[in-house]
Amino acid sequence: MNREKEHGRHADAACPSCGRFIGPADECPYCGTDSARPSFLKWLRWGAVGFSLVGVGALILAASRREIPRVGLGAIGPAMRYARVEVQGAVERDAYVGERDGHVDYVGFTVVDGTQSVRVVAYGEVAVALVQTRHVPKAHETVTASGRVVVGRDGRSRLRLDAAEALRLAPRCPLERPDSP
Repeated sequence: MNREKEHGRHADAACPSCGRFIGPADECPYCGTDSARPSFLKWLRWGAVGFSLVGVGALILAASRREIPRVGLGAIGPAMRYARVEVQGAVERDAYVGERDGHVDYVGFTVVDGTQSVRVVAYGEVAVALVQTRHVPKAHETVTASGRVVVGRDGRSRLRLDAAEALRLAPRCPLERPDSP
């Protein structure tokens, strides 16, 4: 027993049959003897694992059912990095469609709401889908966009669309001229 204390080992971490250190194992790897620990500890371990899995499942369920908050453009800043938000405003100029090697690679436009402006961008498959479905906004159209806030190297915040469906164009009034603000 003194030898076990010298090595920093506890008696309950040793095999009851051969006396070797087995740590938290339920069975001695040397002689195969049961560690003789109370069975409630085994149930406690499995209960803790089960409880944590249920908790993670509840968090995933709650996060998937959460509504995306609509924020004003003035609230978007570097502190909101990676936040998922929804914004609404008017498109300042016709959207820019960037191409690389003859394929659509980028769609970008600026949205203003009277107080601030924010650049909305879409890359890759999302940009291609916007062009194919003709959801590329024109100047002065009202849009609702949801996505993640990203901060560029220049320190400016942008809203990156996660999917083409995240951009909704407001229907135009039939009497409204396309070039009117």
